[in-house]
Amino acid sequence: MKRILKVLSLLALGVTTAIVAPTVHENYVFNKYDSIVKVSFPKKGSGTGFIVKRGKYKYVLTNRHVCLINGGKDMVVTDYKGNDYVSKVLVASKHYDLCIMSAPQKLPALGFANNSSYGDTSYVLGHPLGLPISLEKGKIQERTVIELAISCKLKHDKKVSLPPIYKIIYGIGELCIKNFDAIRTNAIIHPGNSGSPILNIFGRIQGVAFAGSTRAENVGYIIPLDIVKKFLNSIKFQ
Repeated sequence: MKRILKVLSLLALGVTTAIVAPTVHENYVFNKYDSIVKVSFPKKGSGTGFIVKRGKYKYVLTNRHVCLINGGKDMVVTDYKGNDYVSKVLVASKHYDLCIMSAPQKLPALGFANNSSYGDTSYVLGHPLGLPISLEKGKIQERTVIELAISCKLKHDKKVSLPPIYKIIYGIGELCIKNFDAIRTNAIIHPGNSGSPILNIFGRIQGVAFAGSTRAENVGYIIPLDIVKKFLNSIKFQ
């Protein structure tokens, strides 16, 4: 009986902490910043990545459209102390907006959540607009399919020609239209947050940020956890 009461007491304490002091979770999640990196290439753009461990080694997981900023060539990874490293693009997915790159082995890796559900609190931890790390809070919402126009970077991309005026004004003659399985969140996903981990209150990965809405405020899109795991499981790591 005493053992049961002790367990119930601990559970009650956990509920009290969640209700009375929600900032405890935010501080805990933000302190995962040492697993977050900025992925960039001078004068071409930047995004966010984070450290995961697979097999013997650690890697940077980010969006496909981030790791192809430099056309699939080496990128610069910057850690929380401002140290720069050359990172090689190892696997850019043909089907998902996901990519694996080489990583500094001394940085800590994030763990994965078991699942994520509607209404779960979610945190976007990344480098919006290439700025220092910041935290955005939101909720996991519906699962949906969205259509995005992305730049064409690889041979297998299916291209859609644009009217000549686009080439004249923007220097873009074609785009690739793709459908993506996604989860909507009301956390803000800024440019530069692409590739940021979506973390739960325990600092574990729920998914990967990859798009924000230009039509509505507080609408962002996440690559679902099951797709992230499917991508990683398809790679033969050492």
